[in-house]
Amino acid sequence: MKPSTTLLYTTLASLTSAAPTKRTTQNTCEQWGQLSLSPYTIYNNLWGESQGSGSQCLDVVESLTTWSWANNKNDVKSYANAVVNFTQTQVSEIASMQSKWEWSYSGSQVTADVAFDMFTSSTKDGSREFEVMVWLAALGGAGPISLSYDAAGHAESIASTTIGGHSFAVYKGSNGAQTVFSFVPSTNITSYSGDVRDFFTYLISSQSFDGSQYLVSVGAGTEAFIGTNAVFKTTSYSMDISTSDNSCSTSTASSTPTFPSATSSPPLSTSPAAANTTSHSTTTSAPDASSSTPTSVSTVSSAPASSYWSAPGATSTFAYTATVFTPTAYPEATSFSSSAAAPVSTSEPEHGSCQVEYVYV
Repeated sequence: MKPSTTLLYTTLASLTSAAPTKRTTQNTCEQWGQLSLSPYTIYNNLWGESQGSGSQCLDVVESLTTWSWANNKNDVKSYANAVVNFTQTQVSEIASMQSKWEWSYSGSQVTADVAFDMFTSSTKDGSREFEVMVWLAALGGAGPISLSYDAAGHAESIASTTIGGHSFAVYKGSNGAQTVFSFVPSTNITSYSGDVRDFFTYLISSQSFDGSQYLVSVGAGTEAFIGTNAVFKTTSYSMDISTSDNSCSTSTASSTPTFPSATSSPPLSTSPAAANTTSHSTTTSAPDASSSTPTSVSTVSSAPASSYWSAPGATSTFAYTATVFTPTAYPEATSFSSSAAAPVSTSEPEHGSCQVEYVYV
């Protein structure tokens, strides 16, 4: 058995300690606004704003995304996300995907989900074929895509399982471009710590998922449907993807972030592994997976505001709030309740070709 080596372990905390004072380049409210926080790119992706009325802004220093959306409660309006480079790797070659994520939500009449969103392909550069979502919360009636729905319009699960000590209902459906597997917890998980690779292990053993598929995108964020004065804040997030063969890393300690002016143009679709994908969540929630009183989600919280994005030796703080979006730049990644990963950088670590991607919202 080959020893497991870490592909990448990095967070945003260590990149924000020397943030510049000019705030004009640290926030954006543009539809396709994006900010650079090397090695991350933060996107304010209002891909579905035409389906409603409202606005959204993100601030990478305050680590907040604030939004208000009205109309068409079944349609996702936006997906703000942050992405870091990674080299596409076959799922069978990934030993673990250790992650910690603490978040909170507040607002009135909020319908949203909080979820990991991952895409796979049969080749490194091919079209995305599968989407795997691991929900941590379904708020206000948000629900996953499914092959069938009951008389009340609720998605019907194909199985149930317990992973990492949490109970999940498993759903399968199609977004028109990919087969979508969604894991929805029986209760909201505001403080997550576990191995996300375990969800692929389940799919391989119980749902005939092909382990030779390449993992091409890994994201973590929130899809926003409707709500007023919503604030999504991540107080702590990390992702550590390991493989048994190669190891790559991204410099995290003592890195100085770069805050160029926000842009308003849609990201270029230069690679099928890029981060922007279309998401179409529904509001058919799994039993007990969403709040029965969506008038307020102010009680959905986890770590105190003093928490920070944790990396070994990191001392700076970073919290990032966002709403879920999916740009139309990658129509092949259209999916219900799917978040999108930001474009992958063309640069690679000096040693090896492994990569890992994070989405912070």
